[in-house]
Amino acid sequence: MAARAETACHTQASPANGYTIEATFNKLQKKHPGIQLPQAPTAKLNRWCNQTYKQVEGRLLAMDIFARADQAGVAPALLLVHGGGWRAGSRDLYHTLAARLAEKGYVVATASYRLAGEAKYPAAVYDIRDAVRWLRLNAEKYGLDPKRLALGGGSAGGQIASLVGLTSGHSELDQYSAHNPELGQVSAIVNIDGLSSFTVPLALKHENDPRKKPSSAEAWFGGRYEELPAIWVQASPLSYASEQSPPMLFINSSRPRFSAGQSEVIQRLKHSQVQALQGAPHSFWLFEPWLTPTVDFIDRFLRK
Repeated sequence: MAARAETACHTQASPANGYTIEATFNKLQKKHPGIQLPQAPTAKLNRWCNQTYKQVEGRLLAMDIFARADQAGVAPALLLVHGGGWRAGSRDLYHTLAARLAEKGYVVATASYRLAGEAKYPAAVYDIRDAVRWLRLNAEKYGLDPKRLALGGGSAGGQIASLVGLTSGHSELDQYSAHNPELGQVSAIVNIDGLSSFTVPLALKHENDPRKKPSSAEAWFGGRYEELPAIWVQASPLSYASEQSPPMLFINSSRPRFSAGQSEVIQRLKHSQVQALQGAPHSFWLFEPWLTPTVDFIDRFLRK
């Protein structure tokens, strides 16, 4: 691999962005006293930090990429999309998950994208599709197999990953549908506690709650369901799931609201798998004792 590797990646969330490892740990510790910060991988890794994949309206969007230092030949790859309710979070939240998966033999990237305060839907969808295409076009540089490139994420990132992975070639959400849409295709999708629909009753109960002014979804879409019903439907992965869709892995917390629409999606897929972590809170994938089984679930799924 010709790209220069670094020893560590440092990216920081905006000061106004409250979704951080520290804040989430302190919040969850009250109900989960056994929660622990995860250990770093023991294998030596190469890290390529701040790799710009897109420039839009003067903004540089970047990703960090992790792989084993002793990797021989090309490896399967996974692009991770961070969560944060479409308006918070940053890619450094997923550095440990990415590194632990890289230790298993994958080339793993975690990407930034435009949040709701900067650009409304579907800007984030376009950004992540550009990230997929960029990785495929730069596969040789980072030693990844473009035919084995999966896409995954947690919470809002799981919804975005699912939507991007299911809509390759769909003109309404794929800006490249008339020009090499195959570059945006992925071999599998990993949805960690992310919505599969914004419009099933369970989702509307939470995402369209009039007491939230605005809800996270409303802030992202720019309007409530009653105002923009077509957009809420369009942004739902459920709208595109079919037997031709890539295999999907769902990893669920103990909070059903984040699995809204999942059972309906599974009914339409040819290949899917569900794993649930009993008693796990939302954001479980950032901490132990849930990070290790999450890594194992993803590894076993992708190896199939």
